[in-house]
Amino acid sequence: MKLSIVIPCYNEKYALDKHPEDAAHNLKGIDYIRQDMEGDPRLPFPADYFDAISMLAVIEHLQPPMVPLLLMDIHRVLKKGGECLLLKARRQMNNEITPRGDKHKDGHE
Repeated sequence: MKLSIVIPCYNEKYALDKHPEDAAHNLKGIDYIRQDMEGDPRLPFPADYFDAISMLAVIEHLQPPMVPLLLMDIHRVLKKGGECLLLKARRQMNNEITPRGDKHKDGHE
């Protein structure tokens, strides 16, 4: 199975990371900004700044009271008609990711 990273054609791309210098996955064309989302989920951008936002495996690291603050700030920084993609990683994914058509350990596809 081949995994690919798809980077849309946007003029500006940012990644917020608690320790951006340690991110071995730093990609060219993305500006990394030091931000501790667990301590302060406010986004360091002006209102109506983004056409699109994607957050991958962020929500599950926040304390429940911080989640509404983050969602309100996403709304603040998105332009009218902007889109947001939030993905949450499953907690227990051991041996559960399989290529299409393969069987999981429980026998289901």
